[in-house]
Amino acid sequence: MKRAKQVLALLLALAMCLSLCAPAWAEEADASVSAQSAQSEETEASVEADQTPEAVPDGAEGEASGAEDTSEASESPRTEKPAEADAPALSVQESGTLKNGVKWKLSNSGTLTISGKGEIPRFARYSGDPAYGLCDDIQKIVIKPGITAIGDEAFPYFDNLISVSIPDTVTRIGSEAFSGDRNLLSVSIPGSVTSIGHSAFEYCRSLERITLSKGVKTIEADAFFHCESLKSVTIPNSVTSIGGSAFSECKNLKSVTIGKGTRSIGSGAFSDCKKLSKVKVRGELDEVGAGAFRGTPWLKAQKDFVVLKGILIQYKGKATKVKVPKNVKAVGGGAFDGNKNVRSITVPKGVVSVGDRAFANCTKLESVSLPNSVKTLGESAFNGCNSLKSYSIPDGVGCIDEFTFYECKNLQSVTIPKSVTSIRWCAFTGCKKLKNVNIAEGVTAIDAYAFKDCISLKKITLPESVSVIGDKTIGYYWNKAGDEELKGSITISGYSGTAAEFYAEANDFPFQSLGAAQKPLVLTGQAGGRATLTLDGATHTLTISGAGEVNYLRLPQYSVRPDSDSLNLNYYLTTARTVVVEPGITSLALYGLFRSFDKLENVVLSEGLEVIGGDMFLNCPKLKHLTIPKTVRYMGEHTFGYLHDWDKDTYTLEKDVSISVYENSAGMQYAKDNNIPYTVLS
Repeated sequence: MKRAKQVLALLLALAMCLSLCAPAWAEEADASVSAQSAQSEETEASVEADQTPEAVPDGAEGEASGAEDTSEASESPRTEKPAEADAPALSVQESGTLKNGVKWKLSNSGTLTISGKGEIPRFARYSGDPAYGLCDDIQKIVIKPGITAIGDEAFPYFDNLISVSIPDTVTRIGSEAFSGDRNLLSVSIPGSVTSIGHSAFEYCRSLERITLSKGVKTIEADAFFHCESLKSVTIPNSVTSIGGSAFSECKNLKSVTIGKGTRSIGSGAFSDCKKLSKVKVRGELDEVGAGAFRGTPWLKAQKDFVVLKGILIQYKGKATKVKVPKNVKAVGGGAFDGNKNVRSITVPKGVVSVGDRAFANCTKLESVSLPNSVKTLGESAFNGCNSLKSYSIPDGVGCIDEFTFYECKNLQSVTIPKSVTSIRWCAFTGCKKLKNVNIAEGVTAIDAYAFKDCISLKKITLPESVSVIGDKTIGYYWNKAGDEELKGSITISGYSGTAAEFYAEANDFPFQSLGAAQKPLVLTGQAGGRATLTLDGATHTLTISGAGEVNYLRLPQYSVRPDSDSLNLNYYLTTARTVVVEPGITSLALYGLFRSFDKLENVVLSEGLEVIGGDMFLNCPKLKHLTIPKTVRYMGEHTFGYLHDWDKDTYTLEKDVSISVYENSAGMQYAKDNNIPYTVLS
């Protein structure tokens, strides 16, 4: 027994010796996730909470950092839980190759390494992703040089991710790329990256430090939303725009420095940052969105007129008559939003823009004097101004934006000058007392719903310049429940052959002609692979030309603004009084191609046409006669002469229709089968 214990003791000692002598392997250190902040080039002057923002001199270029000053910027981030050292013969937990050739491998220690060339796509969050189910195993991401972009939703909600290394070959960080990575501590974005996408780092609650290198140009909306551990942010000079809510709800953010190149700060960009008391703006600004600094100590400390680099970002006073200071060059978004005291506002000459919601919900506002120097009226500028009764848009404004006068319930008259080219979506929707709309020659487009629910508007005159009118834009309203669209009563006045006449006829509104248009509308579009169409406003003739089969009728769609939905103008086609199908067209194959063209009176079908599909001229009550070419070998059901009751789903043959046909032709057979009187052509 004693000898056995001695042997056991010897074995234990040997094991301990081997353990102490074993080599300690460690993998090469990766590039630091949190780089030191670059030193400032010049001395900055702060806009402290008790200072006027206008007093801020231009500062120097700096890098963006979560540290509160340059001394903190040079310190290391808070200590992270050390990753297990990987031995040279690394034990790989998982690995793979993405469709674009990008390779990935995940070590047992939780390090995800991505290499190759191209963009990293959505990686592991959702079912069907390449590494679905592994996101909770990942603590560290190392992206190797060669990767050019981190795609949308690449690594969202990786709950255990602590650090990420981004090489200087990456040029873009996509939307929601790291969204919800709640344990991510710091990130250094190299100068190669030009854009940080929408919500890229939102809800990264532990993110203490961000280093933005010179090169980043755009920080999109919500990019760092609710990053509640951030204390300081410096935007480099290269950044030109900061998106809406980009740093909103960063509740521990105390100071912000904005570089010389930034021209635009989006709505709510720094809103509800409850500790933000220090704001530095180094350069000039063109635009500050509504509520950019709402809910911050910095804003609370300012006086009545809060002016930042010439932009009035908020009026905090309680006067009923307000004269905006002469040093103001722009009225920022939401500057008077919700003010319940102001009755009149005078804006000085030289002001060039009025931001979104600038005067919204000023319920007692009766008059606003804007100079002709104003070129831009923002969205919802007068939204909900219920005491406003009449308004003349300054002659210089280029468009009336979306919701500009939305639900101004007592607005009765508006004058739109020649400088305006477009009236956008819902611009006057809900102005229930609006009776007089004076639109000068120059407006070319009226977007959908622009005058929706204007129930007192009984007549409107549209100038010849208007070529685009969204469907159901004028003369329609909602029922009291708001769930049913109803047709009202309105007279459309305008020139014959223009969009005004098209709109009136398509919607069966009375049209009052002011005479023939000097330049009637001529619209062209597509009707199939080799077929085209032309709609002539002067003669109301729709001509189909080209060759082969016609399988759709399509006018080009029109966008009143680049980022809005396109307007479908195909309803213009339903106003055609004559349809001409030229030689070369062999088939009208699409079912119901001209169905419900209720103004159609005459159809010319050329020899060479072989097929006429079913319901082709269904519900065309003014079309009483049709000549069928002898080359036609097929005619579908209810091609001509029928009316369809959609509710009862019944077809009724009209009594006063007739057909001209050739002997022993498909046309003759159709006439016989449907008991339609016919004349035989020789």
